Amino acid sequence: MQQNTSFIYNLRSKVKNELNDLKKVLGDKKLDSQIITNPTNIYYLTGFIGLAPEDREAILLVGKKSTLITAKLYQQEANLLKSKDLDVFIANERNEIENHIKSLVISSQKIGSPAKALVKVGFESNDLTYKEFQKYQKLIGKKLKPYENLIENLRIICPNCHAVKTRKERKLRSRDVKEAMLVLETSAVTGV
Repeated sequence: MQQNTSFIYNLRSKVKNELNDLKKVLGDKKLDSQIITNPTNIYYLTGFIGLAPEDREAILLVGKKSTLITAKLYQQEANLLKSKDLDVFIANERNEIENHIKSLVISSQKIGSPAKALVKVGFESNDLTYKEFQKYQKLIGKKLKPYENLIENLRIICPNCHAVKTRKERKLRSRDVKEAMLVLETSAVTGV
């Protein structure tokens, strides 16, 4: 059990560092928020894998607050990643994902100054289809700013510190997540 709790602690520490690095880049680009849809980038920033690492099974919205949005199918894995640095929203239906993104944008606008709040929202131009771009443009109601390789460039800055995990490492991470979930389930049942 000690190994699994240290795994979760190390993962949350990594997530905090990666999200903070991205927030610095967003500040430099004068972006208030970034929609991340590339599964590899979501994995790099949060550790979220899903069932198939190549498929889009989650969306990450990074701004003042970072939120991983995914389907109920991935609830256990996503909730393991939840921390003070990463919020998790589990959607029962696909339209809930879109509605939650919209509510995050609206709530952020109320918190910030009305003239400035979430004026600039970036997106991964090399990952989003034109149809998805139109959907987010309509949903958010703001001009989206395309950025290519924003997160990929973060991984290049310090190859030793920010190495993209190989498929083998991903499988090991997936095994560790499954073991951690089993330990948490067991401790919930036994009360230990």
